[in-house]
Amino acid sequence: MEYDNPNDIGKVIKAILTGSPEVMSMTRGRIYPIVSLSSDSPCVVYTKTGLVPAGVKEYPSYCLASVTVTVVAQSYNEMVSLSGAVLDALAEFSGTIEDKEIKRIAWRNARDGYEEGAYMQDMDFEIKMRQI
Repeated sequence: MEYDNPNDIGKVIKAILTGSPEVMSMTRGRIYPIVSLSSDSPCVVYTKTGLVPAGVKEYPSYCLASVTVTVVAQSYNEMVSLSGAVLDALAEFSGTIEDKEIKRIAWRNARDGYEEGAYMQDMDFEIKMRQI
């Protein structure tokens, strides 16, 4: 059996977001794991901020991944629109994607910011996935 590496949760986020016609239309495919603010915008950036095993009584167990998804835009209104599309794509998602069984994606927090001429919104998500 091949080991399922939970550290590659980023490919799940990217697959869900690229599967959203609204997000793709707004970003023209600019969805990155890490990016500088000088990159083309609007864009979406995702970063895994934590990964812990979730204890259960029986095998297989589950992992909880914390992911921050950042929307970067040139205007506040554009940032708000794109963050809404990202939220619609990710929040409460469940299913198998990129060979990972996602039990639930829960939205936990959001923060607005402005830096180097870019409007940003960081959205924190918790992803419960099956660990084989």
